[in-house]
Amino acid sequence: YMDSYDLVVLKTVAICEYGAHHLGAKYIMKCDDDTFVRVDAVLSEAKKTPKDQSLYIGNINYYHKPLRQGKWAVSYQEWPEEDYPP
Repeated sequence: YMDSYDLVVLKTVAICEYGAHHLGAKYIMKCDDDTFVRVDAVLSEAKKTPKDQSLYIGNINYYHKPLRQGKWAVSYQEWPEEDYPP
């Protein structure tokens, strides 16, 4: 397959689904190499979560606007709206 930054969301979902269905790990965490993770805080929240539920910890950007210039630019052809959906 062709690897591309555009596939990052799909790859993240695939990592989580694969881990949940095929690995015997108690917890699965995916993060980028340029992030700082408070592992103690993540484990504290994970331990509070019932075993039959999932837990997502991360950023949710409401009313986020696509960048139109620069390295991470999204063209109007790729996303014609002024805002991403919440």
